[in-house]
Amino acid sequence: MGADGVALCSLRCEVSNIHVRSNGRDGIAVGVNSKVTGSTAIRNGRSGIRAGSGSTLAVNTVSGNGDDGIAIGEGSTITGNTSYQNYGDGIDLGPGSSVVGNTASENQGDGIAANVAATLSQNTAYGNWGDGISTLEGATVSDNTVYGNRGDGVQAGSGSNVSRNGVRQNFGYGLNLESTASYRENTITTDAVLSTGTVLGGVDAGANVCNGSLTCP
Repeated sequence: MGADGVALCSLRCEVSNIHVRSNGRDGIAVGVNSKVTGSTAIRNGRSGIRAGSGSTLAVNTVSGNGDDGIAIGEGSTITGNTSYQNYGDGIDLGPGSSVVGNTASENQGDGIAANVAATLSQNTAYGNWGDGISTLEGATVSDNTVYGNRGDGVQAGSGSNVSRNGVRQNFGYGLNLESTASYRENTITTDAVLSTGTVLGGVDAGANVCNGSLTCP
């Protein structure tokens, strides 16, 4: 695949070590049950990598793309990717997907935007213009590092479980949760001038630390 190409595949495509730059469309576009590994997509007109449901993305780098860095369908797995300075979300994923060990930074949307029943663990989201991590209902958000985002640190929907995250100096709330979402063992630090507050909503399940206090919010 040439440097200015775009990988198009409708089903079970495997793409490895592709480097796509300044393509007017998506950098790499593949269909359902596909796999993209070890590739880069830089300054493309739309998303850096777009993949259908049931796909796997691992150890890719996307930067400066005109829409989301990575956009992937439901039931997918995303591990070890880096997404930065894209004009949409860093990573945008469909329902029931798993996002582990990725970095999303300085994107103009959310760092990681997840649909229902997503699992997000061991990711880093910093310096994004929207929320660091944003999910809908039934999500598991654990062991992430979330800091310096212009929106909320973590926003989670009803029935979500938010645990053991390090959340600091985001401009909105550290945690912004629907009423039935639970949070435990999180460490939340806010800026006295820039931040809105530590926690809004949710059910305190214990062992959280807010600005050095065991009382949250």
